[in-house]
Amino acid sequence: MEKEFDTLNLGLPDLQDFVNVYTAGIGAFFTILVSIEVGLRLAEWWETRSSANPRPLFPKNGLVNFQSFALILVTTSTFGQAVTIGLGFVAYNTSEWRVPLTWWTVPLYFLAGEFFHYFYHRLMHEVRLFWADHATHHSSTEFDYFTNWRQHLLQFIPKAITMPALCLFGLHPLLVTLFGAGIVFQLFCHTARFGTWGWWDRIFMSPSNHGIHHSRNPVYMDRNYGGFTVIWDRLLGSHAAFAGERMVYGVTHAPNSTNLIVVLVNEYVYLWRDFFGAPTWKTKLQVLFGRPGETFEAPVTAKRPVADSRPVSMPAPLAIPAE
Repeated sequence: MEKEFDTLNLGLPDLQDFVNVYTAGIGAFFTILVSIEVGLRLAEWWETRSSANPRPLFPKNGLVNFQSFALILVTTSTFGQAVTIGLGFVAYNTSEWRVPLTWWTVPLYFLAGEFFHYFYHRLMHEVRLFWADHATHHSSTEFDYFTNWRQHLLQFIPKAITMPALCLFGLHPLLVTLFGAGIVFQLFCHTARFGTWGWWDRIFMSPSNHGIHHSRNPVYMDRNYGGFTVIWDRLLGSHAAFAGERMVYGVTHAPNSTNLIVVLVNEYVYLWRDFFGAPTWKTKLQVLFGRPGETFEAPVTAKRPVADSRPVSMPAPLAIPAE
């Protein structure tokens, strides 16, 4: 393949233009979905206002969701995107391979973009240090469009690890980013309103598939990492279909707070407790880089109680009917 397809003359202004257009597209799509969510909530609130179980007009997790989203926009969002794409270019310009964008390579780039999202997302769940950050997004006990606002500050680090590995194979970093935008489609998937979708659920990401991903039910936990599809989940054994069990949303170490700082640092409290309580450096490293729930746990003390990890009673989310 010709190495000329490397856009070596692509400068910082071009990169900034790409990021701006990419961000604007996400923003427009997200605005539409949030408007729909507000309209639906308003209608549900009006219909149930006199019933025994009125639907709240604003989600109890909503304020933290908006606060975390605003925080990441003014801190790590642009910086993280630039680091991820920049490291991709370093790897891309080191490689002797080139994969041009043609009609024949569009499927390859689509699968590469899907793998990009799948792999960094799986890293967030299976490396405890990354999970301490990503747990913020999963800590909401509600599951609706507002949940996707619940962002975490260091999510760019697993992305920055994954991107160069793909670009070493000659995949252009901007195209990987573009085709990896299945996460944009996931904005729509953050809802428990629409039930199962039959054949669509078996191939593509859907509200029920992503609801499974957000649930803390043992049968569903750590499944369905994909962006636009569940192709890589099926190939790599992390797919789960809706089994009829009512989904309970949230995390094992529930923050039980609407304070943004508490939500952001909640899982880090348990991580550092176990890190400093671990008896050896080998065990400490396992705490940082092992799978959540499978690493050393420091003894519970009266001064620092640990959230009960057993299933607890939570408000029932909107039901997702079986097919």
